[in-house]
Order: sequence, then structure tokens, then C-alpha cells
Amino acid sequence: MPLTPWLFTNRLMSSFNMKGKGKKQKLPLESTKTFEAIKVAVLKWDANATEATIKLHAADHLKHAPGRGRAHRGLNIL
Repeated sequence: MPLTPWLFTNRLMSSFNMKGKGKKQKLPLESTKTFEAIKVAVLKWDANATEATIKLHAADHLKHAPGRGRAHRGLNIL
């Protein structure tokens, strides 16, 4: 069976934010081994990357996951 090209689906990412705080009671990504692996991989791959920029981009990616999920189901409302 081939490996999936995705680490997370948009639906799964919609249940996370970086800190796990807020009104929506999402799970914290920042404290997971998965995020640690992502950081290590990015830092190894890009010598100019910093932990702060990785967190910034990961947070932004998580933030927009719910909208990407709707777009992929054909419910993208402009």
C-alpha cells in the first residue's frame, strides 16, 4: 500500500491549534511529538528556518484548515 502524501487531513488539522487554548477547545499541536518531528525535519532541510518561523507557519496552516476542507468538498462560498 502506498504511503499517503499528507501528514494530516484538513479535518484533523481543524481540531488543533498551536497552544490548545481558546473557545473552541482544540488540541495543542505544539506539545506533540509530531510537531517536534516537523521542527527537526524543517530545521534540517532549511538552514535559514527558525523555530519561531516554523511555529508561525504551522499556526497559520492550522488556522485555515477548516476553509480548505470545505473547498475540497465543493462547498467553497465566495
